[in-house]
Amino acid sequence: MKLIERIKGKLSPLTLSFIIALGIHLSLFNLIPELSLGKDLATGRKKASPKVSFEATTLKITKSKDTKKESEVKEVKEMADNKEQEKKDQKVVEEKERISQEEKIEEKNDLTEDEVQEVKKEKSEDKKIKKSHLEVEKKEELKEVSKVKEKSERKEEVKQDRNKEITKKKRVVKEFPKEKKVEKEQVSKEEQIKVVAEKVKTKGKKATKNKINAEKNMKTKKRKNPVDLTQSKVAKGIVLPKLTNYQQPIYPASMRRREIEGKVILKVLLDQQGSVKKIKVERSSGYQKLDQAAVEAVGKWKFSPTKKEGKEVEALVLIPVNFRLN
Repeated sequence: MKLIERIKGKLSPLTLSFIIALGIHLSLFNLIPELSLGKDLATGRKKASPKVSFEATTLKITKSKDTKKESEVKEVKEMADNKEQEKKDQKVVEEKERISQEEKIEEKNDLTEDEVQEVKKEKSEDKKIKKSHLEVEKKEELKEVSKVKEKSERKEEVKQDRNKEITKKKRVVKEFPKEKKVEKEQVSKEEQIKVVAEKVKTKGKKATKNKINAEKNMKTKKRKNPVDLTQSKVAKGIVLPKLTNYQQPIYPASMRRREIEGKVILKVLLDQQGSVKKIKVERSSGYQKLDQAAVEAVGKWKFSPTKKEGKEVEALVLIPVNFRLN
């Protein structure tokens, strides 16, 4: 290590590089002939002498170097050509963009001119509209002012007329005060007599109307409350209704085929003449068709009028309807 440090201190970098190059050259000169000895694997023949092989290798190396240089030159040329082509393409693109921008600017200028004209038109129209609005407002203000003036003039005229009437009345009162007082007293007495008479008449009319309404209400109540004959007990003085017109209920065919029987009890409201007014199913048979057939049949029946204390009255009655096959 100390020797190496001393050598480094004495030798310059150029001398060191020269020594290293010589060593590499000598090592290659000794290795190449050793590699060239022996048979060729592909042909099976012995290889050439070390000198010949060395010359061949040197030729190959030089050729490879030349080919490498040529390829490098070609690559450099291709790179330069590509760069020039890229520059040309970029210039073409820039020109196209510049042309398109100029066209756009021209279109914008055209549009701006049209827009300016439209804005001018809009401004002129707005001015006209504002002028018309101002004129209308002025007219309305003038109308309102004229109306106010007319109202004030009318009020003044009315005040003047009232003042004139008041002055006239004062004059009349001053001239004939006693006669006026007598006339006023007479008029007040007559008016009082008339008011009393009207009150008496109105009271008499109201009393008669109340009596008539009470009688009507009593009659309507009597008519509205029918006699209930649905209970077992019946009050005295009531004549029960009797069936005068009977129509047999129609047995539904579907129920007859299925051999279904049933009993329906209907609650019937009879009017004063004995005809059926309302029907309600009090107790159903369990089948809608049988109930409907019973209602249709009883609706056509007719009874003699029920009487209470010799007067014809409405009555509520229960009527059973049986549907039997035999």
